[in-house]
Amino acid sequence: MIKLPKTYQANGTRYKVKFADGDEGYFNSADQVIEIGKKMANDYTTIWAFIHECAEASAAVLGFRYKKTTEADSPIFVMTHSQFDNVMAEVARGVMDLMEANKK
Repeated sequence: MIKLPKTYQANGTRYKVKFADGDEGYFNSADQVIEIGKKMANDYTTIWAFIHECAEASAAVLGFRYKKTTEADSPIFVMTHSQFDNVMAEVARGVMDLMEANKK
């Protein structure tokens, strides 16, 4: 099983990263935690979920993620390309931490 970094930093907010029961990824801004399901199908889906949750956490902290509305059944993201670059810069740092956690 792939190892996860212990933390992810989103614009100065440090999230604890951990495995959890289930087969989905999840982030919680209030608790500052990113959870990745232990029952993911393979390393690819684990990495995908980690990157997805990191991007979502960064977008939330930076103010680009909006809650569900009556018109939308899932969160909405609104940002400029420059703001998207900022999100991706944080995600890239998270991927580097993921790689570091898995050095042999």
